[in-house]
Order: sequence, then C-alpha cells, then structure tokens
Amino acid sequence: MTMLLSALVTVGLTNANTIKCPDSATPPDSVTWSGADVGLSVFSSSSSRGADCFLRHSTDYPASGPIDSEWIDPSANTLVFSHGWSPGMGDDHAMDDQWSDNESFTGDGCVSSANPGNNPEACEPTDYDPSFWTAQGWNVIYLDWRYYADTLDVVDAEERIYQNVQGSNNVVDLLFDKLIEFLDMSGWNGDELRIAGHSLGSQIALNLAAKIKTSSASSAYKNKLTRIALLDHFFSNWAKDFLPQSDPSCSDWWWWPCDHIWVSEYALDYLLKDIGADTVIESYRTSPVSSTVFVGDSADEFNKRTVFAELKPWFYNSLALDAKHRAAIPMYLHCMKWWAYGPLNNNAPSCRMSTEVLKAKCPTNNWRGNCDKRYEQIGDSAAYTTQDFDDNFNEYNV
Repeated sequence: MTMLLSALVTVGLTNANTIKCPDSATPPDSVTWSGADVGLSVFSSSSSRGADCFLRHSTDYPASGPIDSEWIDPSANTLVFSHGWSPGMGDDHAMDDQWSDNESFTGDGCVSSANPGNNPEACEPTDYDPSFWTAQGWNVIYLDWRYYADTLDVVDAEERIYQNVQGSNNVVDLLFDKLIEFLDMSGWNGDELRIAGHSLGSQIALNLAAKIKTSSASSAYKNKLTRIALLDHFFSNWAKDFLPQSDPSCSDWWWWPCDHIWVSEYALDYLLKDIGADTVIESYRTSPVSSTVFVGDSADEFNKRTVFAELKPWFYNSLALDAKHRAAIPMYLHCMKWWAYGPLNNNAPSCRMSTEVLKAKCPTNNWRGNCDKRYEQIGDSAAYTTQDFDDNFNEYNV
C-alpha cells in the first residue's frame, strides 16, 4: 500500500504542469517567485482559456510530456522570443505580452496626437500580442532568464550570456536545454523555427541560434531555424575580456594585456559563421539605445549582414527613449494583427513578411556577405500610428 501511494504521488508530481493565467484569473494570478528559475513559457492556442494563459517549462517548474496540442502544434511554425536586461525583475516571470505593458515599465504614455481618433486603434493597444500569432497557426514560446538579467549594470547581465552561471553552463546553455527538451517532448516538426530577441535579448537570440545550428542535441531542428529577428538590438561598447582576443597568438603580460574583441565583432565573426548564410536576419532599430556611443554600439558592420529597418515610433514623445526602446517588442509582435492587410508599404520587412521574400533581400551564400537592402520609415503623419498598419518606407541599397 505504501508503495502504491508513493507511486501515485510520483505520478501526480510528474503530471503537475504549471499553468498560469495572470490577468484573466479571478483574482489576478501573481507570476512571481524567487530563485534561479530559467526556462520558457508557452502560450495557449485554446479559445476556452484567457488569451494570456501559458504553460511553464523551466528548471524549477518542469513540464511533463506528452505536451497537449493546446500548447504546441507539432506541425506549426514556432516563434521563440527572448527578453533583454531586466533590472529589478529577477522574481517576475510574467511576459511582455501586451503593448500596454510598455507604459507600466516606462511611465511614458502615447502623445496626444497618436493614433488620431483611435484610428486604427487606441494607443497603446490592449491586445495580447501572442494571440495574433496563435490565431494564424503559430506556436509562441517566451524564454525567461530574468533571474540572470536582473543586474544593476547591463554589462554584468551581458557577461552572463557568455560566462558560466551554473556549473559549466551559461545562460544560453540553460535556455537551450529547456527549449530542446520541450520541442522533443512535443514531437515538434514544423517548417519554421524563428528566434526573436529584444535589446540584450538579441544576443540571446544569436547565441541560441548558433548553438542550435552546431549542437548534436538539436540536429533535428537546425534546418528548421531559417529566420532571426533582432528588436532594437543592444551590444555594449568596447572590448570585453570574456570574449576572444583580437590576436589569438597574443600572450597577456601584467603590464600589457592582450586586446579583446567587441561584442558586435563576436556576433559578426563567430556567431554568424555558425549560424550560416541560410538563416536570414531581420533587424529593427526603434531608439538611440543601440546607436549612441555613450550607451550602445551602433554595430554598423553587423547591421549590413541583416535586413535592417529604421523605425520611427513617434507615438511616444522625442525624449521617451526608454519607451521607444521597449516598443520594439510590440512593434514586431503586434504586426501579425494586420495579417489580412498583407505586406507593409514599399515592400518593407515586418513580422508577417514571408521568410522566402525576406531572404530575397539578402541573397548571399557567404555568412560574412552583406544584404542588398535596408529600410527607413518615413516620418509623416502615419508615424503616429503603429508602424505595421499604414506607414511608408524608403528603400536603400546596402
């Protein structure tokens, strides 16, 4: 009898998947807990649940297989998204799944002239952005490494992407393990695996993609990874001693240390080599965070290897730089709302542009080669609405 009860308890624990519905629950459900919990959250596609409901799979809250199709359709395209630097949010495991989340972080709401007459919608929209993707048959997975992204200095969080944080694992290793476990449990075999990253999370996206392309543990998925989206990417300035030396033959002397490379140089010369030319990279800049010498590296040479678009979120005032930076998340995810409208004007890149069309803008067989086109949003009255609806763009040769 004791053995039977023990077995039942074990089964109960094994099947005790963690499901959270933070906003639609009554009362609202808190998504905070302490500890070094790293992993992912997967949005439900079921209309019987709230649009905010997700299944957790992480180091502290592992899910058990098989995974129901409510959470992941094994044959559907899959978006994997990573947040960035998260000071003061180490215990917060909620996702930025609404445009209006932006204001709660920054305190900067839209300007009075934004989306005039609520056309096409109020600013900021209150939709759950992942629901637009699941409505189009996508799986949506949010990566969560906030415990390690919670630092006073962004460079400290950046270093944890490359340096070990748990035994011989860095942050990317931990996220990779949980993502591959989840894809394996679900038997995923869709056509496209797309990885997106915001700000510092862009480095997560690039490092994770490189690991998927080169690890034997992910061999079933490496050819599925065909697209990466960088949302107001952040690379810190200056050389980093946790990255390779500029001259591999150099030997450190206490009075004359060897030079090391910049993070954007590592992304260009190491990560892109592993990722390969068959994976297209779209990149969107929404703020000066990634282009000001006092804040981040503009990474001009790296940007040439991406289909790059300069966006103008004028629905925030000119000084609301934090809001413009964070807006890169909903500006990408929200564009799926207007799926029926087709491509953006002037053939500009967006989340709903097909990967095949996007690749045609970067027809290189060399991982170090440049893309052909870059884009800049025109600053007119349309810049006061969400850029995914009615804005116009200039197209330039790289």
